[in-house]
Amino acid sequence: MSESTDTSVESSKKPLYATVGAGDAAVQTVADVVAKVRERAETVGNDVSGRVETLRERLAGLPAELPERAELREKFTVEELRKVADDYRSGAVDLYADLATRGEGALERLRTRPGFEQPIKRAEDLYSEVFSRTEDALGKVTERTRALGEQASKLVSRVPGRAKTVEAVTAS
Repeated sequence: MSESTDTSVESSKKPLYATVGAGDAAVQTVADVVAKVRERAETVGNDVSGRVETLRERLAGLPAELPERAELREKFTVEELRKVADDYRSGAVDLYADLATRGEGALERLRTRPGFEQPIKRAEDLYSEVFSRTEDALGKVTERTRALGEQASKLVSRVPGRAKTVEAVTAS
């Protein structure tokens, strides 16, 4: 493979790393939640029914606390909404990068475990092969599309009166 293809393959691995990172984060989160639930189960007594009642009361009062749509429209301008949307987008991009980094680290940890070396190498090889074949197929489709466009252009130019119609359609 050429250097640009190697770079493309490496950059295309980021979604894979992000997926592995998300899985690793999910596993870690579940383990943390299970640990917290066990800890809480040991410390919580008969106070559960009192808490449930308190939460029911709070939930019942929430609709009255929510502002109406008209109030929200008055409070937020288009610029403010854009800023909020940009903040969310920025947060999503940062999270994606963090997950990719985490996934890459998780794969490196797996590589150090006995028995994982060969399956990971095989998966990477298959991924590289799929990437290369996809690039090849895209190149062939592009070439064929261009050739068909040129053939169609030649055929249209042979028909009198049609060339002007095609030129007018393609110009608009």
